[in-house]
Amino acid sequence: MSSQPAQPLYDMHCHLGFSANSAALAAALAACGVGCWSQTVTPREYERLSRLLGCGARRGSGECACGPSSFSPLRLGVGLHPWWVPADARERRDQLERMEPLVGAAPWIGEVGLDFARRGVASPKAQEQAFRTVASWCARAGGRTMSIHAAGKGAAGRVLELLQDADFFADGSNRAVFHWFSGSSDELSRARDAGCCFSVGARMLQARRGRAYASQIP
Repeated sequence: MSSQPAQPLYDMHCHLGFSANSAALAAALAACGVGCWSQTVTPREYERLSRLLGCGARRGSGECACGPSSFSPLRLGVGLHPWWVPADARERRDQLERMEPLVGAAPWIGEVGLDFARRGVASPKAQEQAFRTVASWCARAGGRTMSIHAAGKGAAGRVLELLQDADFFADGSNRAVFHWFSGSSDELSRARDAGCCFSVGARMLQARRGRAYASQIP
């Protein structure tokens, strides 16, 4: 009996890099017919997984290696998660310099965004500077799909403002995907009106507000 599901399954937000054996996990998913968009939290993690999994952008090459791999259909996101944004300006610049050619070569961007709720991370100003920079690169390149972390009061609205300021939506070729939307109902309406998409997981649906939001997502 085949282990393939009757309908293809695709996980729109996971972290293969958090696994002790990322390649084995990717292979197991592929064997079950499950695709995934694996996020990364730093450019360095993205480069490591690109080599390990055979997909992603080659840093500095100006081209993307997102063609068929052993684990197709696997997509790897170029990320700088807000928890990993350096508070130090020089370190933050170094991370962004490492990330820029990767964003220029790869169509999948994530995980990026803002977190105004978690303690011990870089200031909102530092996070916004990093996110604004990545959004501007995506606007310039076009054809980018971004997985967005937005947590804490006002984070989702601020993400939308930064995307619009960067002209992320200007030519219609870029897509923004909010992961586990937890903003206000007004922010949800604004995100829908901007044409954003949403990835919804089981934990979001455990909360009454999460279920209500899911019912309002097209």
